[in-house]
Amino acid sequence: MTYEMSIHLSINLSVLSSESSTESSVHFSSKTSKHSKLTFDNRFQLVRAALHPTAPLVAVVDKVGALYIIDLLSNRFRLARRLSSAVTAVSFVNSDLDCNLVIASVDRNSVHFFHFCPQSLAVRSLAVVESAHRTSIAHISFDGQNRIMTSSAFDSAVVWDVRSLREIKRLSDSKSLFSRFWIKDTILTIYRNRVFIMDAMSYRVLEQIQNTRLLHVFDDMFITENQENQKERHFLNENREIESRFVNDSEDSYFPPKNTTFVDKNNDFSVVFDSKSQLIVNYLNQNSPKKKKIRVKEENIEKNVRELARVLIAKYWKFPQKYRFFIWTQLLGLPDDRKRFQRLNEMSVELRSEVRFAVNSREFVDPSVGRCLVELLAQLIQWRPELLSETSVSDLSLFCFPFVKILNSKPVVLFETMASLVINNFLVDKRVRETTLWTLSSKLLRRESPALDRHLRQLDVSADDMFVPLLTSLFSEVFLRTDWFQICDLLLTFGTQLFVYFLVAFSLHSEPKLLKLKTRQQIKTHFRTQQSISAKEVISSVFILSQRYLPLSEHHFQPLLY
Repeated sequence: MTYEMSIHLSINLSVLSSESSTESSVHFSSKTSKHSKLTFDNRFQLVRAALHPTAPLVAVVDKVGALYIIDLLSNRFRLARRLSSAVTAVSFVNSDLDCNLVIASVDRNSVHFFHFCPQSLAVRSLAVVESAHRTSIAHISFDGQNRIMTSSAFDSAVVWDVRSLREIKRLSDSKSLFSRFWIKDTILTIYRNRVFIMDAMSYRVLEQIQNTRLLHVFDDMFITENQENQKERHFLNENREIESRFVNDSEDSYFPPKNTTFVDKNNDFSVVFDSKSQLIVNYLNQNSPKKKKIRVKEENIEKNVRELARVLIAKYWKFPQKYRFFIWTQLLGLPDDRKRFQRLNEMSVELRSEVRFAVNSREFVDPSVGRCLVELLAQLIQWRPELLSETSVSDLSLFCFPFVKILNSKPVVLFETMASLVINNFLVDKRVRETTLWTLSSKLLRRESPALDRHLRQLDVSADDMFVPLLTSLFSEVFLRTDWFQICDLLLTFGTQLFVYFLVAFSLHSEPKLLKLKTRQQIKTHFRTQQSISAKEVISSVFILSQRYLPLSEHHFQPLLY
C-alpha cells in the first residue's frame, strides 16, 4: 500500500455559526511536500468517520454530534447536520435507494436514515428508527447490493432492510461487537475473542476462529492477533472455508501508520485518525489495470449494443430474431449472477406450494411451463416479499407468463429479466396505479377521439376496464406472438414512457369495434382478447402521437440488485 498524498483535518464548531458559513477549502499536499492542514481549532474531538465506497466523499462526526460532509476533489466541506446526541456509528450507502447515509446515535440507540446530495453536500432526514438494541450501536455495514444492513452492539447484531427501513432479523442470540457483510455472500461477526463467518442468506455459521483479536477487515481478507501476539491473515477459499497464515514483518503495508486508528478505505482513499483525533485522508495508488480493462470492455459492449438498438429501431422498428434476447439482456443490464440466483432459488422452494395453490386456476398445455411459472413467482416473492402487498399473485403470473413461454429454458435470464422489469415499473402494481398514467391516457384519448371517449363514458367504462388488462399482460393477450416481440423491443428501448402512447394507439385502432359494443363487460373482454389489429399500424400511431405531443427518448434501466 503506497501513501501518495495526505490531508489532515481538524474541526471546531466554535467558529461555525450557521450551515452557510461551513464552506471552506481542503488542500492536498504532494508526496514530497509537507502535509497541508485544514484547521478550525481542536476544541471538539472527532469521533466517527466514514468514506464513501466509490465517491471522493468523507462523512465525519465530532463528539457533540455535528456531521460534516467533505468533498475531497472539490476542496470543500459542509456542516450538514447537528444531531441532538452523540454519534456511535456512521456509514455511506452506495445504491440507487433514497437512503445513502446512515448514522447511529446514543439517544434510545436510534438509527438515522438520510439522503445527501453530492453536489450541495446537504442532507435530508428520511426517518429515525428506535432500534431493538439495548446498548449503543458500535458498527454499521451493508451487503454487496446495499439493500441489507447490519447494526452491531454489545448485546446483539440486527439485520435491517434498507428499502423499508425496518429490522428484519437478529443474527443470533449471542452478543456481537462487530458485524460486516464480507466476500462470497458471508457476514463477519466478532464477539470478544471469537470471529464467526456466517452465510449472508441463511445466517448459518460456516466457520469460527477462537482465542483471537480482530485487527483489520479488508475486502478480501481480515487480520487477527492471537494470544501470543502473532498476526494472522485469513482468506476465504472457493468452498467458503477459512485459510490462514502468519503475517511477516515485511508485510506491514497492511497496517496504517503507527499512532493512528484505521477508519475506512476504498480503491482511492484511506482514512485514519491520528493520536490527536485529527482525520487523515491518504490517497492510494492501487488501481488494477486488468480489472479496469475488463470493466471498460463491458461498458463498451453495452454502449455499442445501445447504439445498434437505436439504429435498428429507427430503421426496422424491431430487433433481429436471432439476436433479440442478447440485445434485451444488454439493454436491461442483467448481471447474470448465477451463484446468487442459485441461493435465491433454493430459499424459494418453501414458497412454491403456496404459489402453486394461488395459480391453480390456470391451465397449461405444457406442464413444464406451469412448473417454470410457479418457480419464477416463488423466486420473485422471495427476492421482494413486498410484491404480495403491491399486486396480486394472479396479476403477477399474467405479467410473467409470456416471458416464461419463451425463456423457460434459461431460468437465470428469466428471473433477472422479470426482476429488472419490476424495479423499473413495468409491472402494474399499487405504485404505478398511483401515478398519472391513467389520467394522461384518458385525456389523450379524449383529445384524439371525442366520440369514443363519450361512448366509453356512457357505458361507465373505467381505466381499470381498458388500460389495466393491457399493461398487466404487457399487451401479450391482444397481439400475436411476433407482434408482441416487436412491441417488447420498443418498450425495452424507450421504457415506460411508451405506455400512454400504446394504450391510446391501441384504443384508437379498436374504435370501430368498440363503438359497436353495447355493454361494459364486452369492452372489458375486448381488451383481454387477441385482436386482428396490426402491430405495425399501432406502432406507427405511437410514433405519430409522440411527435405530436412529447418526443421519445432512450430509456436507461436501473441496475438489478439481488
